[in-house]
Amino acid sequence: MFLRQKTPWIKDHETASLVRGWVLLNQALVHITASDSGQAGEKLDQIGALPGMPAGLKAEYFLARCNLYNQFNCLEELKQCLSGLETMARTDATLPVRAQCLYYRASMEASGGDYQKAAAFYLEALRTQEIRNDRDFTAEIYNDLGFCSNRMGNSSQAEEYYKISLRLRKETGNLAGQAESLNNLGLLYMKAGRFQQSEESLREAYDLETMAGDRIGEGYTLLNQGVLAYSRSQFSTAHKHYHRALELRTSIGDTLGQGYCYTQLAHLSLLLETPEAAQQNAELARDCFASSGEAYGASKMDVLLCNILLERSQTEKAGEYLDKVAPSGKDQKASRHDQMFMIPRLKLALAGGRPEQAEKMWREYLEHDPGYSKSLEGMQLHGELLCGLGRNDQAREIWHQALARASEKVLLCEKAKILLCLGGLEPETKAGKDALNEALGLFKNIGAPYWERKTKKIMNREAT
Repeated sequence: MFLRQKTPWIKDHETASLVRGWVLLNQALVHITASDSGQAGEKLDQIGALPGMPAGLKAEYFLARCNLYNQFNCLEELKQCLSGLETMARTDATLPVRAQCLYYRASMEASGGDYQKAAAFYLEALRTQEIRNDRDFTAEIYNDLGFCSNRMGNSSQAEEYYKISLRLRKETGNLAGQAESLNNLGLLYMKAGRFQQSEESLREAYDLETMAGDRIGEGYTLLNQGVLAYSRSQFSTAHKHYHRALELRTSIGDTLGQGYCYTQLAHLSLLLETPEAAQQNAELARDCFASSGEAYGASKMDVLLCNILLERSQTEKAGEYLDKVAPSGKDQKASRHDQMFMIPRLKLALAGGRPEQAEKMWREYLEHDPGYSKSLEGMQLHGELLCGLGRNDQAREIWHQALARASEKVLLCEKAKILLCLGGLEPETKAGKDALNEALGLFKNIGAPYWERKTKKIMNREAT
């Protein structure tokens, strides 16, 4: 009605409906870019209710839906929408959507953790896309191929893909896209311990976002700069970056971005403050993810909240919370959501004096994520499991391996926590006392009073 009143040149309902559909579509895309799933969904629902939608608008409508669901990890909704888009592609060969269908099929596989299958779909999308010569979309595919390669442990291939993506985006003048590629390169360098290169990439990304006025992008880069500072044990700097990112995202109403900020603040609070402060930030993060429709992020916070309750020795509450968010009657291999809660359940079994059950869970989890046992977090947990099983010598060996790796990468926080494990294993021996004293010194230098108190508690218990 509005269009017909304001634009008298539109004489029939069909044309008015078509114009309104394209206007609503562009409004939806703006909201998707702003990470506002609620408003984007509302606009798309209005398009879906329009009568007589032509094929061209319908295809773009399905693409926007897929984009929205992909961004917020709504996998079931993405699957249904993609099915509709693929049906359209089969029935009308003139619609140029086959490459996008393959792209979203790849995204679904990546979200499910099958990065090899996802990469195959991305490569097929790339071959299909070359016919259209849309370099921005080609750059997006290369960017996501980099993500898959990184997850499969091929960092050199990931770097190559990210650099191709960056080059293409420079050629098209896509500043926001260049910043995304630079952010991914920065994170890749960070993971490899190439901190100077990471810092340079993230700084360049931030400058591009400032130039383009991309405030959402600025928020993501500030957050990544905080993660870099955390990795370098520069915790006060990390705290400043996290809060700057949070203030920016709050000012523009980016609820999803606020969730990511509170997530990092929760992890930092668990180190520098108390489990109670960490729990408060994790609950804020979960609320932000839930209101944004980001189910995966909300589930990640449920996992963190379970771990925090266990850290606070609230075993019964942790069990109740787990039963509420991930009922144990389900097959733990059924979905990625269920797999996420296997580690908290393992820790709960250990805390409840059921190490044999915890060992079974450990083996099941490694079938899903075999690389976890080689991570510092996984090595620390494996040592705790072995202690629970009475295999202290094996635990000591694994923790010493983890300690060497943490020392090599200058990861002070991780090093201190592993020393605390070693010291707690044999606090009455000289080796144990030395480990506890070294851990205490590191926690003091880091500025982690909660962990200082925890270390002193073990030392005082042995002294008495």
